[in-house]
Amino acid sequence: MKSFKKFIKNNLFLSITIAMLLIVIIVIVVGYSGKNSTTDNNVTIKLSGYYYENVRTNSFDQNIYYFENDGTCFIKQKSLLAAWESSTLTVDDKYNYCTYELKNNSLTIYTYNNNYYDKLVDTKTYKIEKTDNGIKLNDVEFLNNDENINDIEENFFANYSLYCASKVAKAYGVSKYCTTWEKVSDGFYNYSCGVATIRTIIDENGISYDIYNSNSGQFLEKNYCYKIIRKSEKEISVSDSIITKTIPVKIIPSGNLNGGYVIDSIKPSVDQVSVIGYEYRLESIDFFPIYVDVDNLSSNKEFKIKLNKPIYSKSIDLDEILVNVLIEKEKTKEIVLSGDDLYKINVKNVYSGLRASLDEPLKQVKIKVNGTEKNLNEIETVKVYIDLSKYNAPGVYEVDLNLDIDESIYSYTIEPSKVKIKIT
Repeated sequence: MKSFKKFIKNNLFLSITIAMLLIVIIVIVVGYSGKNSTTDNNVTIKLSGYYYENVRTNSFDQNIYYFENDGTCFIKQKSLLAAWESSTLTVDDKYNYCTYELKNNSLTIYTYNNNYYDKLVDTKTYKIEKTDNGIKLNDVEFLNNDENINDIEENFFANYSLYCASKVAKAYGVSKYCTTWEKVSDGFYNYSCGVATIRTIIDENGISYDIYNSNSGQFLEKNYCYKIIRKSEKEISVSDSIITKTIPVKIIPSGNLNGGYVIDSIKPSVDQVSVIGYEYRLESIDFFPIYVDVDNLSSNKEFKIKLNKPIYSKSIDLDEILVNVLIEKEKTKEIVLSGDDLYKINVKNVYSGLRASLDEPLKQVKIKVNGTEKNLNEIETVKVYIDLSKYNAPGVYEVDLNLDIDESIYSYTIEPSKVKIKIT
């Protein structure tokens, strides 16, 4: 003991240095762990797996979060678009990648553009509390029982299943004999109406019914009350597999060139990037976006761009890339579609079970395309299209006309810019 005290006395500076180093290490460790965990009333909160919003069974909207231990996450926004008298039910699932940070009894979620995954579009901070069943975010309860994830959609449709059975009972004149409505198994419900039992079935295609007659001991032919239309943007299905994926590079210019100039070509030094990450994150990634600021550019220029690791990946094989942007004087080419050429207009993303047609005759379409003389000379035909992904119910809508063209080297105008479409 005496020798130890003597060592401390003779090496006071060294002892102080070691003590300070230990304090720094402790601070770093505590600070790092605090990013993905927080303490609420002396209870540590760590997020892992699914957390889904606890809502009423007839709610039309629900949020589901999936949190990884590495501070990344994704948000699934589930919506049901429906009307009682409509024959279709629309399920709209939207996914967004995110990152999160836990600190001081709060949860901050950073949401990214779902097309590019590296453009921050929203930041929200919530008060977070731990509950017996999961967590609360600003007093909204989120449960983390994975087994109930598959029940969410069926709960959406339960009331429509009963409404289907009620309409069938009324149509067959047995509604006054109906007594009990019960769930017999996943997706199957029985409505007891005297000698007839109306069974409804919820499946991937919709809500159907058949009728069991106890006198004959037979089921009548199956029919649908509702058809289900599904829309999902780059669906995310979780897996633990880590893969390496080669992803094409996509150069995205931003800003406006100096007046009178347009981009002739964009030539990156590489045309693909090798990315390592979870398979479920990478499987929906179609390209690796690289942004080039060409604002006020008036001559050819080579850009050196540092690459940042996107949130969906663990690592990428490049630190930087060279992008050579060549520009020339702007020219304009005019194209007119009329007669049989108008049938070349493509209709994209029509919901299953719906049909689309022009509500008013279209006599001609005038198109002006801007680009370099060389690029304009390469245009032999143009593809005009309308996108109906936002229209999931019958009706008449005014929809944008678009030109299917590389907008990094061309710009264009279309007249008329909109057309009236009838959806039935």
